[in-house]
Amino acid sequence: MEKIVSVRKILTILLVFTLVFAAIFTLSACGKCKHVDEDGDGKCDKCDNDYTPTANDLALIDEYGIVKFQFVVADGLPEDVKRIIEDTTRALKEADIEIAVVEDKEETVKGCEVLIGEVKTRGQNYLYDSHTLGKEGYVMKIVGQKVVINAGSPETLLTTVQKFISDILGYKNGNTDLFDVVMKLDDQKEYIQSDYKVSGLSVNGVDMKGYTIAIDKENKTYMEAALYLQDSVYGKTGYWFEIVSLAEADKSIVIKEIPKKAGDGSFKITANSDNQLVIECAYSNKLYDSIVAFYIDKISIASSAVNFEGNVMSSDISVIYYEDYGAKGDGRTNDFAAIKKAHDVANEGGQTVKSKNPTKATYYISDPIIDGTIYTIVIKTNVDWGGAKFIIDDTKLDCKGGSQVYVTHIFEVKPDYAPTTITDKDVLNKLVAAGLGPDTKKIDLGLGYAAMIFPTDNSKTIYRRKGYGGFRGYDMKEAVVIDKDGNVDKETPLVFNYTNLSSIYVIRADETPITVENGIFTTKNSRFDTHYIDAVTGQHGAHDTNYFNRGMSVTRSNTTVKNVEHYIEGEFTIDEQLQGKIGVVYYGFFQAKDTNRVTFESCVATARRCFWRGVAWSGGSGTQGTYDIMVYTSNKTVFKNCTQSNFWVNDNAQAVPRGTSGAKLSISTSTLFAGYSANVKMYWGIGGSNDSKNMEYIGCTLSRFDAHRGLFNGKIIDTAITEVSLVGGGDFVMENVEWFSSGNGKNENGLITLRDDYGCLWDGTITIKNVKAYPDPGRQTNNPDLYWSFWICSHIYTNWDFGYQCVFPSISVENLSVYDRTTITKTNLTGEKIPVGKIAISITTGAYSFASIPDVHTDTISSQEQKHRPWYMNIDRDGDGFVDNTGKDKFGVDIKIPYVNKEIREGVQADPEEYTDNKNLNPIKPPEYLKFKNLDGHSIDFYYNDGVVPDFLKNTYIEFEGTVINNPTNN
Repeated sequence: MEKIVSVRKILTILLVFTLVFAAIFTLSACGKCKHVDEDGDGKCDKCDNDYTPTANDLALIDEYGIVKFQFVVADGLPEDVKRIIEDTTRALKEADIEIAVVEDKEETVKGCEVLIGEVKTRGQNYLYDSHTLGKEGYVMKIVGQKVVINAGSPETLLTTVQKFISDILGYKNGNTDLFDVVMKLDDQKEYIQSDYKVSGLSVNGVDMKGYTIAIDKENKTYMEAALYLQDSVYGKTGYWFEIVSLAEADKSIVIKEIPKKAGDGSFKITANSDNQLVIECAYSNKLYDSIVAFYIDKISIASSAVNFEGNVMSSDISVIYYEDYGAKGDGRTNDFAAIKKAHDVANEGGQTVKSKNPTKATYYISDPIIDGTIYTIVIKTNVDWGGAKFIIDDTKLDCKGGSQVYVTHIFEVKPDYAPTTITDKDVLNKLVAAGLGPDTKKIDLGLGYAAMIFPTDNSKTIYRRKGYGGFRGYDMKEAVVIDKDGNVDKETPLVFNYTNLSSIYVIRADETPITVENGIFTTKNSRFDTHYIDAVTGQHGAHDTNYFNRGMSVTRSNTTVKNVEHYIEGEFTIDEQLQGKIGVVYYGFFQAKDTNRVTFESCVATARRCFWRGVAWSGGSGTQGTYDIMVYTSNKTVFKNCTQSNFWVNDNAQAVPRGTSGAKLSISTSTLFAGYSANVKMYWGIGGSNDSKNMEYIGCTLSRFDAHRGLFNGKIIDTAITEVSLVGGGDFVMENVEWFSSGNGKNENGLITLRDDYGCLWDGTITIKNVKAYPDPGRQTNNPDLYWSFWICSHIYTNWDFGYQCVFPSISVENLSVYDRTTITKTNLTGEKIPVGKIAISITTGAYSFASIPDVHTDTISSQEQKHRPWYMNIDRDGDGFVDNTGKDKFGVDIKIPYVNKEIREGVQADPEEYTDNKNLNPIKPPEYLKFKNLDGHSIDFYYNDGVVPDFLKNTYIEFEGTVINNPTNN
């Protein structure tokens, strides 16, 4: 019995151990656990053992319509995918079926869920790498209590979600009768794309699985290109390349920027020794297109594995072509928009712009309006038109109705930096206190970059043009070039003294020089007739017109315009002009404004017609015309080897070669105008300037050099020239020049014309050396044996305040020869010299009787002759009821010139019956020297109207060789 009991006891113990072990084993196997892993850590929430969810049919909505699950949307889910989920849940909510949509966050975890996309907070068991599927691959399967939906591309994911909503939930065609919805195991779908034509990618034989794309991730342009490469390669090969920063580059496709350069090396792809695929791009705006081309050429068309070795690809992306942006170049289609687009793209990236078929292309430009807005084609990069032609059609343009088309440039060569204006009074006053004038060597603005600046004093006006209210003077300002430290360039010293500053206009220097070259432009001139007959009075008149701007404006420094030609068609002929037609006027086709160092080289300009508009015209002078070259507020503008297409013309204003029988200068008067209402020139003249410094003609043939409103320093070298008009100062040089007169007046027959409308000002030196002069060959009426006089320089005194002290220049003349223009023939282009004694070489030191004004260089004048009474600008800025500078003068004398009519444009002359002060508004500074050497045997005549030598030159050093008539000194 004891043994039996013992055995039973042992069996009982074994049974207990067995049961305990079974219980322990059952617990360790989660036999009583519901296999919950809601925290997504990969372990059972209750037993903490590794958790592998099993797939079973999954109830989503029970038989009572109660929803058991929620949608979980991953971060970065495509918008259209989110939208279809939102639309579905919104529609079901209206039917009392409410499905929650939550973000991918740990606090939103629920047992039963439908996970859309790369949901990362539910654990690795539910994370499905979409990029292992391929772009067309997708998965929709049950994992435990969750449904995982993902796809290899946004498009495929959208299709898969739609399939789940319609096929699994059963929500189709707007029905909301959703009860007892169960996703069965058989409903699961999975497709992994494997049918790739490109079966593999490698660099130097190394498979590119796991490679990245390394770029500057802050660069939007590079990111866009990298995303394209990532997506397209993935879709074609199944290879997915993560995008990383350049610092993380290892096994990578490296995309990097290189310095701008032309040629095939501007975009290249190489496989380097580190088994990287290196993409180098010099022009970021073409990176995307270039990578597209790389993908198409090297990957898309491949039909097997691709191995990249050595120099994979090289192309030239340094050029933008008009044709690539829609330009036709057929001479009929308006190419304005296409040309503008091409330049816009080039400006963004820095490319050169070209014509794809330059020998055949003719680009037609008429209407500059795009989507209702008027545009200018902006150029900021090199342009090589290659000889392509352009037609600018203005035929139908008029200046009525307020349209701005006709005053808008076609092209503007524009700077990289926007100008700024300094108005801080502390800064301005500090500069004035330190002294700001001709002796100033440094203007420290703290800019840190080189610039051209325009100090401005709006309390003082200069260039107060005599007699024209429309030119009442300009705020005192000038162009000054400074380096980054503020040092004033020796070429641009200050001319004026500034005791007050209202502002300083600053233009930052363009660091990269550019060239615009090789284009042939023809303007089809506007045919608008400005002439009219007043319906009431029957009087003839002409509409006021703004100048047309339809050319090329250069507002960028360090620019060269080279081999650009401009011609004109369709202007009113002389016959049409004699019939009464009056044409419109243009600003120059070639313009430089607010620039430093701009060169026009080997360009062709064409002079435009000149029109008589009548004395009623607001300009007052009666004639009006157009320069084809204009320079404004600029420094160092050089015209080098430029020519004028119509320098020589016949009497019908048609261009002819030099030496042609009857050839005249283009700015001469046609004999067809005999008896006409004015002595009208055929053409206006080619070039003018305002407020500029260091303008030069070098090796040119041009009909006019007109320093219209202030030039400091100028040169005419190795050039054929017609009219030279100066206002300003500094050093002016004429050397190795052929000069031709257009008439026998002092202006036309004068080698240098000092413009009397601005006071005959040249505060500096004029050097004339090795000049062949061709004055008007006409004979004197009272002595037919003698030619008209030839003036080296003339000065006319006017008692008018021009805003500055007028100065008669110091003049040096050496090696001057005088020729008879009428002796020029095709076989003798030089012509014959005028014999000694047949012409007087004159210099006028004061027409209008300087002799009777011996104190013209002082503050007062000794004569009260009527012609020397003061003239005043017809303005009343201080509002005292008197013309400015009249009323009470500094001596208390009442000049009594009331301000009556602000519309009167002429200056106002003092009334001799009321004017008592012998005031000189225009004290003139005499020259320091006058030198004459080797005048080829001709005499020099100091000319005075009264025939009496004044003491104006008593302190002037005069040096001469040969005979001097009316010698003003015994020096």
